[in-house]
Amino acid sequence: PESGILEFNNNSPSGAAIRSATAPIRLDATGGNSFVTGANFGIGTNSPSNVLHVRSTTLNAGAAARIENTRDGGSDHALQVIANGSSGSFATRIQQQGGGDILQVLDGSTEVFTILDGGNVGIGTDSPQTKLHVTQGTDDNTDGIRLSRSNSAASYSQYIDTSARFNIGYSNPSTGDPDPQITLEQGGDVG
Repeated sequence: PESGILEFNNNSPSGAAIRSATAPIRLDATGGNSFVTGANFGIGTNSPSNVLHVRSTTLNAGAAARIENTRDGGSDHALQVIANGSSGSFATRIQQQGGGDILQVLDGSTEVFTILDGGNVGIGTDSPQTKLHVTQGTDDNTDGIRLSRSNSAASYSQYIDTSARFNIGYSNPSTGDPDPQITLEQGGDVG
């Protein structure tokens, strides 16, 4: 065997798969490719049901698996999911089988997107109280909900201003901050 390379092979020691890309298991510490060929691969389970099946009954730092990319710059990703399925298949499926939150997306340590058990979705809040709950970061016309035309010619925004009034604004082009067109006062008056 080569230095820094560990291979497991079902052929004889002089078989054609030794030192080649056809070994069933190859671990390379020299910078080459490492791989496992065959059926399913399990970590924490001896009966994997998928190509990669990770199972943990004692979580470490709150996760059964962690994927981390520490390279800064470019268009690098920590995880890329590509699916080439037929109609009805999914690129990504998240299935919560307990009572915890379904999904949390964080920007640093700030939770920016949440799906709770039961399906409530929060943007800017980690405790959505309705099917869709958006919490503004600032109380002005640069934050809230914005609907834009595909040609960028116009957009309408809904937002709450610094006086706690609900506004529907319009801007053209859609990249501009909207001016209020309709304002709903706290007492119910519309302006």
